[in-house]
Amino acid sequence: MAKRTAMILLALALGAGTLLWAGDATINISDESKQALKLVRMVRPQYPPEAKQAGIQGTVLLHVKVATDGTVKEIVVKEGEPKLVEATVEAVRQWEYEPVKLDGKAIEASTDVTVNFKLSEKK
Repeated sequence: MAKRTAMILLALALGAGTLLWAGDATINISDESKQALKLVRMVRPQYPPEAKQAGIQGTVLLHVKVATDGTVKEIVVKEGEPKLVEATVEAVRQWEYEPVKLDGKAIEASTDVTVNFKLSEKK
């Protein structure tokens, strides 16, 4: 667990193209601004039980607009399995970023978030 936490902190420090793990879901965040968005609060998407039971796996791609205060202002679903989209949007809506500043003034920013839901293989 400590190793995974260290990897997440390192990934966050690296900025664009950050890869995070969320249980059975992997999250990729790509930054479109010239300044890396720093995620300061992340709520992990929960794998929906009905999707797990049905064996549904897949990727959810979101475009996220971040307000000047670092809160998620808008989420646009670009693609994804409907049973997985709702859980992803619900979690990402609660995320918070460090405000992006340009010339000392907070500005809105945007980023893409990709969440991959994959069922663990049972042995």
